[in-house]
Amino acid sequence: MSIVRDAERAAAELLDLLASRVQDDRLARPLQAAKEDSARHLGSIDGCLQTLRVAVRESRSDIAEGIRRRYETFLAQQPSEHVIDLFTAGTALRLLDFYMSGYRTLVDWSSSIDEHPCVQCFKDILTEKQKVASELDQFSHDIIINNNRNAPA
Repeated sequence: MSIVRDAERAAAELLDLLASRVQDDRLARPLQAAKEDSARHLGSIDGCLQTLRVAVRESRSDIAEGIRRRYETFLAQQPSEHVIDLFTAGTALRLLDFYMSGYRTLVDWSSSIDEHPCVQCFKDILTEKQKVASELDQFSHDIIINNNRNAPA
């Protein structure tokens, strides 16, 4: 559970970077909301850790660090703002996919040990992450479709 906590903290930092790089408000809004949600999620996770009497151990999130490095390498290529927005949406989706799988595991794990308050907490967080992922997916789809419509024949 501490791993998911550390991953959530790393995700908030990465989401802040992603939100700062985009031009399209339709993308910036869900990224900023997801970042703000992460701070709240950390409090919920800490509450469950206390309930379960699990010690908090700080660690790095190698997945988040890898995603960050890939994103920064991409930005170093100086793509257009349109391409940055599209790549940023994809990067955020990869990040969310990873964390959603972690929360699914926590839902199963906390269910198996009958920690019902934690189960609901993790289900709520998972639902929020799925909502943001859906918004980002829709943005990506819309921007690709609009770009294809505007492309010369």
